[in-house]
Amino acid sequence: MQMEILQDILTLFAILNPIGCLAVVMEMSAKMKDRERSAMVNLGAVAALMLLAFFSLIGQKLLQDIFKISLNDLMSAAGLILLVISIKSIVFERFSKNELGSLKLKNLGAVPLAFPLLVGPGALVTGVLIVQRQGIANSIFIFITAILLSWLVLRFMKVFGKLLGELGIKVISKVMYVFLGAIAVKFLAAGISAYIKG
Repeated sequence: MQMEILQDILTLFAILNPIGCLAVVMEMSAKMKDRERSAMVNLGAVAALMLLAFFSLIGQKLLQDIFKISLNDLMSAAGLILLVISIKSIVFERFSKNELGSLKLKNLGAVPLAFPLLVGPGALVTGVLIVQRQGIANSIFIFITAILLSWLVLRFMKVFGKLLGELGIKVISKVMYVFLGAIAVKFLAAGISAYIKG
């Protein structure tokens, strides 16, 4: 059980991919003072956690009780979504210049940092999957831990920026998406295998 929880934390952290958000967030907060930047990151982390937890818990209830969607159905859907996201992000940039332009809003913490930079469709569907597999208590722990790790990366974005540089951030981000692709294939294979066996 502990190993499964650790795997889900790492999986969710890879999907949130705060390192992949660094370049975007640093550019968008370039004119901010340190206090403003810290407040933005704090708000983003809290908003991301609330969004992830709320959608995952409500979504799990809706899917299971109303739409009668099984765990295998969800694993297949999550695998497809994550695979598309990983391929798009490896081959191209995660967001186009036009998309980035539309994200430059005043309240950067909630939008776009919490959504869609950290918590996008991939994280939301994975959150629902985690709730179905781990239960509510373990899922909340997983969400808090993954968001906390993401907060640490963003809170010290200047340090990471200096250590890694623009190229280093881009390379690590792409590697994270390779891991995400592998996770997607695992989800998809598990879902399809269950259908075949069933």
